[in-house]
Amino acid sequence: GRPGVWSLHSWGVAVDFNPRENRLGAEVSRMHPEVVAVFKAFEWVWGGDFRGRRDNQHFQLAKNC
Repeated sequence: GRPGVWSLHSWGVAVDFNPRENRLGAEVSRMHPEVVAVFKAFEWVWGGDFRGRRDNQHFQLAKNC
């Protein structure tokens, strides 16, 4: 994050799973597709869909951040 700025994680609207296997910025996701599908079914945003720097470990409920 950024110093002095509260992250989405601190507000409980974002989670990261398995950061060792899904490193920030990695081009290839090792996140199981069914995990991604479940989160998306409940309208969470997956960091693997981010433009620019992908964040395959990340899911967030807040969409416009």
